[in-house]
Amino acid sequence: MAAKSGIGGVLIPGFGPERWPRQSSLLKKDSPLKLWGGFGWHPWALEFQEDPALYSEILERGWKTIVSTWGDQLKAVGEFGLDRSQQGQKVCDRTQETVFKLHLDWAQRLDLPVILHIVKADGAAVKALTDNPPKQGGVVHSYGSHHEMIPRYAELGLSFSYSGSLTRIPKVQESLRHTPKDRIMFETDAPQSLRQKFAKPWGPHHLSKIVEAASQILEKSVEWCWSCHRENCERVFGLHLS
Repeated sequence: MAAKSGIGGVLIPGFGPERWPRQSSLLKKDSPLKLWGGFGWHPWALEFQEDPALYSEILERGWKTIVSTWGDQLKAVGEFGLDRSQQGQKVCDRTQETVFKLHLDWAQRLDLPVILHIVKADGAAVKALTDNPPKQGGVVHSYGSHHEMIPRYAELGLSFSYSGSLTRIPKVQESLRHTPKDRIMFETDAPQSLRQKFAKPWGPHHLSKIVEAASQILEKSVEWCWSCHRENCERVFGLHLS
């Protein structure tokens, strides 16, 4: 469905150790789409470890046994981040910050951009990123913070990806208006965002819904919005969509 909708490729972020094998199998399947992956441990997937060193060991093991086989399909470190929402508070703030810093080290090690999940934790995220900025930049995915944070993240080389919240949350719409053209991306955040509004399954083929919303908010053509998205995805992640 995505290919028929004009989608040229999909970047599949990592979620956690239990899903890395599934992610790897998806990347190796024959597909009409170009498929790429990110190596990451989402804060929702974190589980408490009495010894913090175990987080590093699990990431290292995942790299050696799974992710190192992806070759050129590996395009990012992520998804990882800090989440202070009720849904994200499965482990304490300190644990999240420990794993966040480990991912920043991996981004340096692999010389790759990052995919960040930041919810109600902008201050802590900016501090960690300032201490160890990703050399290749990256993106704050499904951006939902205030527009005043955009210059701070942009100074760290980051772009901003907007998802289904763009269609209904005024704060997010205002943030898009304050985002420089060369930092704008769009995503479905499938299967989470707007799943209840459109026909299931919610997936990459619904990306046009987000782009159409952006077109109305920015008072720009749909083609202009698609052009920003494609150019910035290609530049940030080294993708070849054409």
